[in-house]
Amino acid sequence: MSAVSTGDGVGLNPPQRAHFMQLLERDLSTCGGSGELVGLLVIHLSGVGRINLELGYGMGDAVLEQTVERIRKAVRPDDLLVRIDGVDFALIMPGLKNIGQILLASRKIASVCAQSCQIQDQRLSTRPRVGAALAPVHADTAEALLRCADQALVRAEQTAGGLYVFETSADPMTSGSLVMERDLEAALDNNDLDVHFQPKVDLDGGRVVGVEALSRWQHPERGFVRPDLFIAAAERSGLIEPLTQWNLNAALRSQQVGFPTLSVAVNLSTVSLNQPDVADMIEQAVAIWGIEPAQLVLEVTESAMIADPPRTLATLHRLHAHGLKLSIDDFGTGYSSLAYLSELPVCELKIDRSFVLNMTEHRQSENIVHAVIDLAHNLEMTVVAEGIEDQATLEQLRAMGCDVGQGYFFGKPMPVDELDDWLHDSPWSTGGAAVPAGADDKTVSARR
Repeated sequence: MSAVSTGDGVGLNPPQRAHFMQLLERDLSTCGGSGELVGLLVIHLSGVGRINLELGYGMGDAVLEQTVERIRKAVRPDDLLVRIDGVDFALIMPGLKNIGQILLASRKIASVCAQSCQIQDQRLSTRPRVGAALAPVHADTAEALLRCADQALVRAEQTAGGLYVFETSADPMTSGSLVMERDLEAALDNNDLDVHFQPKVDLDGGRVVGVEALSRWQHPERGFVRPDLFIAAAERSGLIEPLTQWNLNAALRSQQVGFPTLSVAVNLSTVSLNQPDVADMIEQAVAIWGIEPAQLVLEVTESAMIADPPRTLATLHRLHAHGLKLSIDDFGTGYSSLAYLSELPVCELKIDRSFVLNMTEHRQSENIVHAVIDLAHNLEMTVVAEGIEDQATLEQLRAMGCDVGQGYFFGKPMPVDELDDWLHDSPWSTGGAAVPAGADDKTVSARR
């Protein structure tokens, strides 16, 4: 298969590595000034050689063709799939916003490739391994980025999940990820993490209705550690369950003591959502702190929800039946279909901040935001817009019928003592903030 965009036919033409490098270099040259990232996944399908030996090359090719077709259906229209070796493929993913997106995409591709193929009367499968790297975070040239992805692929061979996202390190034997995992485990044991809260404001009445709880880590030697870095380290090392448990209990404890009338939202990662005992853990925390279930909002990205659909649906329906509210976070950046979305027991959509930040200047972002608001209301869901940083954006969202807003315009993520001051002093805490003209004419389409 040569370069195959998702709109092209899928075949198994000879590998074209040189052509792939040209395409990758092209995408890298266009991302420099936009602030967007380019992801690269290298996918190795182990087991095809054995199929070729035992059943013939025709059967092996049939397995590859089915697997490639599944990848093609799973990725976005602008993503580009290329065969670079016999059983090795590369996926170029332009326009990414953060490292979390390439991690979610890696999981989805690994899951898709692991599905068995029905070939004649045989059910055959491969063992996929996925290595991922991100430009310009890890490298800024095609050769260097491919080298990073190849190194990640080697590490993926050593992991149970079969995937790995590259991490910058002078020496892989002394990888910073190992140090981070060790220090994070110690921070959890010593209760050295913190939780900050960012207000969520009802756009109709101009009053705070809830907060989002966000884990923060101030390392004693390295200073502030970015959440995306230590959360990714927690997922790789198996620390995500204790981290999620810590954040949930810290958030509920603060809510009960400091702001019992407000809802509190807690994020669930892909790994956390697919833990077999996650529902037990959440229900136990709700019981311990005596919070009304409807006051806890669990935020899950759309990509996390489709990583393992049968298990995810079962977990989400159980949590919904317990009275908890479920929210789709960063909506618009993942891969979910509308058919699957309609099956989810969610009551809220959060529009990704990347669309909100650009919508006053970019018509396309404005149209996307408006479409998501209409979609959510038609599905009887509340809409939350992240990334509100000025009055103009607020007024535009209100005119579109958006229900709830979140962003630095209202308040930054803050520790609980600062939130207490904010709740006493901010006009958004009393509903006394300025409301744009025409507010009385607005009707919220749906709240559930």
